[in-house]
Amino acid sequence: MTTTISDEQHIAVSVRIKNLANNGAVGKVWWVLVATGSKAPWDSSMFKSSVDQRGYPAATKVDLSWNATVAPPNALYDLVLIVHVVDPSGSERHVDLRQAGPFVFRVRRPSLG
Repeated sequence: MTTTISDEQHIAVSVRIKNLANNGAVGKVWWVLVATGSKAPWDSSMFKSSVDQRGYPAATKVDLSWNATVAPPNALYDLVLIVHVVDPSGSERHVDLRQAGPFVFRVRRPSLG
């Protein structure tokens, strides 16, 4: 996972997802921004990216990327990538989670005068 933060509010995330199984699978991938130290990031996110859902043929790699602008309060944050497999019944299973951080966000205030 590669994460770039610029202008203190723009986040670019790039990941390579590989299906290690011998069978194809439908997967969902997204990331969330959470306060550093959050126990369950999927329940306590302050920002959630769009969800990428697609089929992953067996033993293939797919590169994904997101660009987002966020304006969180000044604090330390972790970026957490979440991967689920969607079973034929439509139910989802959590299969991976990757965490990066902490990152510092500081909101720039316009100067007066």
